[in-house]
Amino acid sequence: MRFTITILITIILLPSFAQANDYTTIAKQLKQLTDKHDILIIGEQHGKQESTKLITELTNYLTQNDTNLSIALEVGSDQQAVIDRLMYDSGSVSDIEICQIIDHPAYREMLSGLKNLIAEGRRLQVIAIDGVRKCESRDAWMAEMVVPLINKGKVLCLVGNLHAIKRIRWESGDHNPYLAERIISEGYTVCSVFQLWGMGGGGTLSRISIDDVTGMLDLLSAYMPDEASEFGDYAVSWE
Repeated sequence: MRFTITILITIILLPSFAQANDYTTIAKQLKQLTDKHDILIIGEQHGKQESTKLITELTNYLTQNDTNLSIALEVGSDQQAVIDRLMYDSGSVSDIEICQIIDHPAYREMLSGLKNLIAEGRRLQVIAIDGVRKCESRDAWMAEMVVPLINKGKVLCLVGNLHAIKRIRWESGDHNPYLAERIISEGYTVCSVFQLWGMGGGGTLSRISIDDVTGMLDLLSAYMPDEASEFGDYAVSWE
C-alpha cells in the first residue's frame, strides 16, 4: 500500500522532480510546462545530439493535437528564406548556413525531421532568430524576433544555455540581459530549461539547483543568485 502511494505522489509531482530514460518521457513532462507558459526556452551545450533529438521528439508531441507551434532556432535570421525553401519546397538541408559552433550532423537531422512533420500537415513554422554579423546585441535581436511569435501560438526556442538565463547580475554593473530576461521584461511568462551533460542523470528532468547554476556561472563574471529559481526553472541532466 505504501509503495502504491509513493508511485502516485511521484506522478503528481511531475515535472517538478522526475526521472526519465527516453526522449518521449521527457517530452511529455516538458509538454506540461508549455501549457503553463508563453514560451519554453531550452538551453543546450552546442554539438550534442541528445539536444536535437529532444527538440524533434517534443515538437512531434506538441503538434499532435493541431496546435500552432513556432520553433525558434539559433540560426542567423538571414537564413530564413533558405529554411523556408527547405521546409515548404525542395530546398536542401545542406544549403543552410549555420555557425560552426552550433552546426553538427544531428542539428541538420533535426531540421530534416521538422520538415517531415510539416509535410505531414503539422501546424509548425521554423524561425531563424539569431542576429546578423553586425548586430550589436544578439540577445536583443533574438528577443525582437521571438516576441511576435508568442502572439501566434506556442513557442519552443532552442539556444545555448546562457541565453536561457532568466536573470543575471554582472559584477561590472552592466545591464546586458540574455534572451529569457528580455522576454520576461516584455510581460511574457518564460520557462527556462537548461541541458547539462556529464551529470550522470541519463535523462533526468528536475528543478534547477544552486549546484547547476554554479557550474554554468563558473566562466562568467556574474554574481550568484540568492535562489536558483532566479536563474532558471528546470534542468535536463544527461550522462
